Amino acid sequence: YGTFIVNLAGGLLMGLLAALTWWLVKNTPMPGEGRTPPLPREEPDYTMRDFTVTRYQADGALRARLEGDTLQHFPATDTIKVEQVRLRSLDEQGRVLYGTADHGISNGDATQVRLMGSARVVREPAADEGPEQRSEIRGEVLDIDTIAERVSSDQPVTLISGRGEVHAGNLDYNHIERVGV
Repeated sequence: YGTFIVNLAGGLLMGLLAALTWWLVKNTPMPGEGRTPPLPREEPDYTMRDFTVTRYQADGALRARLEGDTLQHFPATDTIKVEQVRLRSLDEQGRVLYGTADHGISNGDATQVRLMGSARVVREPAADEGPEQRSEIRGEVLDIDTIAERVSSDQPVTLISGRGEVHAGNLDYNHIERVGV
């Protein structure tokens, strides 16, 4: 009688293993089939500390430099966050632009940049311009559109130039036309 129970249990176990194997083979996708790309993550995919990123022109001259204490890239939104932002760039006329802030957020291609916390942007005059062409914008939040060359803020700002100092409740400045709108 004991042998019968052992054989029955062994048979049931073998049948269960066969069914499980059949189910596994049936539900396992073929290589490359049925795979979905991983979803973008909400956490950063990389972090850099005490970093410097430099871009050069074709002739080897410095075009732009970004420095900071910490940089994080968030793949879900293709956003870059920087702590203690320091940036420097040169425009086509050789004018130097400096920017600093406690924090910065940028889209992946750096066409939209937000400086936050003691934000400051300074444009030095070109070699053939006088010191009155120097301009500085200070505020808690400065939004920069690098393609349209606009600086804006919905918060109070201070503009300092060779012509004087202006305090405003907000700002929308077009650098190409050199006018506030």
